[in-house]
Amino acid sequence: MLRTLSFLVLLALAAPAFAQSDAMAPLSAFEGTYALDGEPHGADGSFDGTLTITPILGGHFQQWDWNMTMRGDGFSEPALLRFIVDHDAATGGYTIHRFDSRDADSPTRSAGALDP
Repeated sequence: MLRTLSFLVLLALAAPAFAQSDAMAPLSAFEGTYALDGEPHGADGSFDGTLTITPILGGHFQQWDWNMTMRGDGFSEPALLRFIVDHDAATGGYTIHRFDSRDADSPTRSAGALDP
């Protein structure tokens, strides 16, 4: 009886963790590695590289690793970015934590009811 009760208590404590993982399920369709080749919004130039999207920490978060080269008028600059995406159960939206090798002062968090 004590073993069954202990199991039920552990299951009840773990329930919120399972719910968060389920909330990330709509984003799983984007997992994989993509080739990048395009033009930045609002700026002249181009970029190319790769984007790799993977689940991390048991599927409770998603990691987006960007490895790009930015090109413009006579310059070429490597750019490494990492986005960590999580689900905010209070708002029902997703939060993105952004890290950029080129700009330590850039905003690192954006939130909203993003459409997965």
